[in-house]
Amino acid sequence: KRIPIVGGAPITLANNAMQGLGVAWTEDGSILFSRVTRVVPELARVSAGGGEVTTLWGDTTRAGVVPAPIWGTKAALFSTCDQRYVCDLLAIDVVSKSATPLLTGVGWARYAPTGHLVYVQGSRLMAVAFDRGQLKVRGDPVPLADSVGGLYPLEISRSGTLITRLGGATNLGTPFEMMWVDRAGRQTPVDSTWQFRITAAASNHGWSLSPDGKQLAIGLRLESGDGIWINSPNNLVGGISNGTANVIAFNGGNGINLASSAG
Repeated sequence: KRIPIVGGAPITLANNAMQGLGVAWTEDGSILFSRVTRVVPELARVSAGGGEVTTLWGDTTRAGVVPAPIWGTKAALFSTCDQRYVCDLLAIDVVSKSATPLLTGVGWARYAPTGHLVYVQGSRLMAVAFDRGQLKVRGDPVPLADSVGGLYPLEISRSGTLITRLGGATNLGTPFEMMWVDRAGRQTPVDSTWQFRITAAASNHGWSLSPDGKQLAIGLRLESGDGIWINSPNNLVGGISNGTANVIAFNGGNGINLASSAG
């Protein structure tokens, strides 16, 4: 949707847009965004005034996400990510729809008016010279900061002001342990042998305990992608066993659109 900064009614520009996967407003008056018309999200384009939506880039196994304008060109940056959230950075000509690979292992990048790409790789904030006319990376990258994290780790204004999130690496690959906490603040491991990784897609790393306290529904990140799992107890008091986890909802394409055969 589009809404005036000074206030007013929002205007719907397109349907099937994927929330949380980025949007970019380019100099030619186009809006680039991720939408779902297949198993995985594709990169699409619509006029800022509304109208026909066209596909810029699509693939059967990789999602097109987090577009960003390359100022002074008719091109944009975007990332392609597989179901494990392993991403590569590309540039796309929005007129010819030709996509050019730029960097591997990069899921978030922005073009800086200094003629550089600023991006996050692992937990490091990096920069590399970029020829916007040829859509090519030049020279070697240099580190700008360590411990940059979050799903939305940086933004750069057209004047060159950079905002980033410091203070900790991304949690996507970090193993966690589930804990019981009583009203006095005492912590007890649910299962000291069980560690898990939170889901990659859409920051959907929530959990919910069943009303009887015997089962836990939780979003987990696995090699096969994201999914919602139920972990059942091996006793009525002590918590939840790692050995009896069962998947209840999983989409092998991207782990975002979940469904269960049980309804």
